[in-house]
Amino acid sequence: MWAQLQKPYGKPVRWATTAELGGISPVLSLNMEYTAIQLPKSFFVIRGGAGQLFTSYSRLTLPHALTWNLVLNGKTKGCPPRSARNSFFAEFGVGGVYLVGATEEITYRWSPIVGVRRYFKYNPAATGFWKVQFTPIVSGQVVPWGGLGIGLLID
Repeated sequence: MWAQLQKPYGKPVRWATTAELGGISPVLSLNMEYTAIQLPKSFFVIRGGAGQLFTSYSRLTLPHALTWNLVLNGKTKGCPPRSARNSFFAEFGVGGVYLVGATEEITYRWSPIVGVRRYFKYNPAATGFWKVQFTPIVSGQVVPWGGLGIGLLID
């Protein structure tokens, strides 16, 4: 009970679901995010999902990433925030995508991730977020790439 009285915010938010266009998928994906480590001004996210290229090159993609999110504007109560207060976060990390059934030699691509997240109130009981990421694709050469995502905290 003493530990609960000393917590700076309520129950930690651990799970979120996201839909992404572009990014590490690299076309369209649905993902689950788990916030593995939460600190007062930052948090670490492990993300995995399934996606689609909409070409015959690969029918299914399995994107995954590890990112560190650092609060930019100081307007947060918890990381990630349970209730949105115009919280902006810088996002840094690395991700990859396994191309299931790829028709060429390259079946795995990795990418550094640099982006920004903003949390907002989705409705009175839910918090959502959007993110924009720069994710250059690395597979023998570097190809500039980026993505957009929208998500919802689910616990």
